Amino acid sequence: MVARKLTPEQSDPREGTNLKGVYLQKEFTRFLSEQHLAAQILGYVGTDDAGLGGLERQFDDDLHGTPGHS
Repeated sequence: MVARKLTPEQSDPREGTNLKGVYLQKEFTRFLSEQHLAAQILGYVGTDDAGLGGLERQFDDDLHGTPGHS
């Protein structure tokens, strides 16, 4: 099975290691500590973390940051 956006609890780094071409790839995700607080204003993101509504969309470029910079 191919899956994306797994939590650390859902993924097992040893899984699939004996299959050629099968590997795990880390993905970054945005999260809020208070998931429902001001959700309509904060907005939402799509599967690839692109801001699709609210402040997430308005500040999408800033929230993605620059690769190699923290």
